[in-house]
Amino acid sequence: MLSQRWRRLAAGGSLGALLAFAMVFAAACGDDDDEGASTATPTAPVTETATGSPETPSPAPGTPTPTPEAGNRDGFIAMLRTFDQEMSGGAIDPIIARLRTDEYTCKASDFEPGLGQPECKTAGEVIEAVQVGNWRSEGGLRKVETVVAQIQALQKEIDTAKSDQWGDGFPTVYAFDAVEHKAAVTMITKCLPQFQCPDGTMRVALVLTFDFKEGRWGVTNLLNAYVLAEEFLEPSAEAKQIQMPNWERFE
Repeated sequence: MLSQRWRRLAAGGSLGALLAFAMVFAAACGDDDDEGASTATPTAPVTETATGSPETPSPAPGTPTPTPEAGNRDGFIAMLRTFDQEMSGGAIDPIIARLRTDEYTCKASDFEPGLGQPECKTAGEVIEAVQVGNWRSEGGLRKVETVVAQIQALQKEIDTAKSDQWGDGFPTVYAFDAVEHKAAVTMITKCLPQFQCPDGTMRVALVLTFDFKEGRWGVTNLLNAYVLAEEFLEPSAEAKQIQMPNWERFE
């Protein structure tokens, strides 16, 4: 389920190794009272209505309750429409709001040489992680803090004043796969340091994999395509075969 700790991690970010973009939370719960305790568990007071029936207390101010979503094709598409609208102002924070983490315990083998190793510091360390990848390259488990920082850093580079053959620079859901539950989000950013761009900007894409759980669609995997973003906008054979076999234009 989407962790409420997520929102406390959403401050700060650095551009960092954006090509290594590799990327969700578990909510903490309290223990029940011991059996046979001599004192009763305090309960929130209820007010009586005019008819004398109890009235359910209202949620605390500033605690939004996500609207339940449907786990079928129509529900997935409806979620993408809401998601697309949330990004229409030029921000990709909605990705952060939907990140879903896995708890991972680091092993000694994670420190052996190789690509795609989890972001661990010591064996036995427990991390909240997101699976992240790079198109035509390696990926791996990354701490959610790292993923948040990279999304926020990319967000600062979005250039909404530019446009090209695929549209304007605003982040938007461009294509989707309703069977694999994936969506290709694209935007124009300032030229990232690792690249050379004739006009100082570049078209990038993020391929998000969603999973439906407990009434809500969450992002479980992020694939960045800072290079060859067009392969998901005019899908190449490889992009369709490996990532989005049921590619559809989102409109």
